[in-house]
Amino acid sequence: MLLFRDIDFLLGSIISVIFALKKRKPDQSPLKIGIMVGIIGGFLSTIAPTIYICTVYQMSIDYYFIYIAVLSLTGLVIGSIIGLLIGYYYKKKDAKAKYSLDDEFYKGFIVK
Repeated sequence: MLLFRDIDFLLGSIISVIFALKKRKPDQSPLKIGIMVGIIGGFLSTIAPTIYICTVYQMSIDYYFIYIAVLSLTGLVIGSIIGLLIGYYYKKKDAKAKYSLDDEFYKGFIVK
């Protein structure tokens, strides 16, 4: 049952990290924002499946907190990995855009 929730964690983390990195300010680090939002998105992705499982199987509130603790560990790990990967991609993309602007600046000095 735990492995089927991984898709929920992936989708929640990917969507939240991409949205956050597209809306970030230019002076914010993409790695830092990606990891933080990935962890938060992974944790928030655990709430809906936990409520569903505990409601369907009519579990007590004790099992709810145990189940959310187990799922949140998986969600936090998957969220941080996804945040790190997408944040690294955005960091490299920003660096490439910065260097391409510098190349165009220096090409103006070349006399043909």
